[in-house]
Amino acid sequence: MIFDIWEWFLVTCVIVDNWTLECAADYISNDSKKQPTSEYIRLIEALILWDRVYYVESPFSAPWKLMLTSQNYSSLLTMIPTDFCLSDPLASCLLKRLQGGSSCTQIDINLAWIRTFDYQLLSNRLGMHYLPSDKRAMMLRTSNAIQETYNREDIVAYLDNSVNEFYKMLVNRLGKNKISFHFPMLFDYIRYCCDGKITFDGITQLHNSKEVKNFRTWMDTLETQIADGNLLSLKQTLDIVPEIVNDLTKLTTRAQVATLEIGLTPSLAIPISPMQIYTGIKKLNEKVHTDFFRILTNYALTKRRE
Repeated sequence: MIFDIWEWFLVTCVIVDNWTLECAADYISNDSKKQPTSEYIRLIEALILWDRVYYVESPFSAPWKLMLTSQNYSSLLTMIPTDFCLSDPLASCLLKRLQGGSSCTQIDINLAWIRTFDYQLLSNRLGMHYLPSDKRAMMLRTSNAIQETYNREDIVAYLDNSVNEFYKMLVNRLGKNKISFHFPMLFDYIRYCCDGKITFDGITQLHNSKEVKNFRTWMDTLETQIADGNLLSLKQTLDIVPEIVNDLTKLTTRAQVATLEIGLTPSLAIPISPMQIYTGIKKLNEKVHTDFFRILTNYALTKRRE
């Protein structure tokens, strides 16, 4: 995909490192022989959660690019060009090092560690998120050099955990655990939307859906608020998640029925339950940015299977 500098300012982006793409390509080449790798799962989820997914071109990227291109995945990825970073000396230096250059500096420490921090610093300079491979994520955690902030991945994981609590309730009531899912709910939903086998067309359609676009806009705003220190917005978001699960798992009873009279002659009386009144009012106040969460939750409660 061609890099569009003006579009970059209007969307939320994430950088994935070459190790992530290499592991994802390895699974794609043998998807009938093994379980999806965590890097593949996170890459597929990133294609939905962010507007654009970027990578750095390097001498080592040719093999995985060939595999991703054969499955049209490369059409969903955008390369960061060297020219874009020239206006920032540090970003330019970091990009050259990630591309395999050695003119910026010579440091006698493990190259993997250098590249890990180069990716993190480059994403910071460009105002992008960074999606590291498992190995590089472990390096960042053990070094304790980068301060992490809550992001959309954490919010989606919280929804996943809330749904898992519902599963646990069912298991506890029956006394037998016959509910088991191996992958995150979002990844399972993406597979479901692609009829079981993830494809370029399926990802593109889901990425461009109105509900997903509204969700990304919501997450853009939330992450900006969190970065500015507004933890109240985070709390409000976390309150929404269990409400969605509870709304979809409630059973309407006929215990209490009121009468709604329509002002016509002769008058017409229609029985209506308080729950129906509550639901009707609630729907008027629902915000569209939560629609994707409701779709995900409804899938997890009514259509999800191993």
